[in-house]
Amino acid sequence: MTDKNHDKFARWLNKGIEAGFCSLPVCDTHDGLPLEEWEFAYLDEGVDLCATVVRLKGPYEAVKEDVDAVFGEKKTDDE
Repeated sequence: MTDKNHDKFARWLNKGIEAGFCSLPVCDTHDGLPLEEWEFAYLDEGVDLCATVVRLKGPYEAVKEDVDAVFGEKKTDDE
């Protein structure tokens, strides 16, 4: 991905995060799907939720650094 496309992708992703259209980037393998409180409540009640997922294809590590710079690094449960 060219620097121009990387910047365009990072701006696009940040706009979506700021507008509340998507979550911060997470690793589904290690972090799991980010759920809202109401989704956890439904799961506790036994409701079978369907989670619509879109996998972004882009320079994840570079974009993650850009997103962390804007929104702050994601804290783990251990911190």
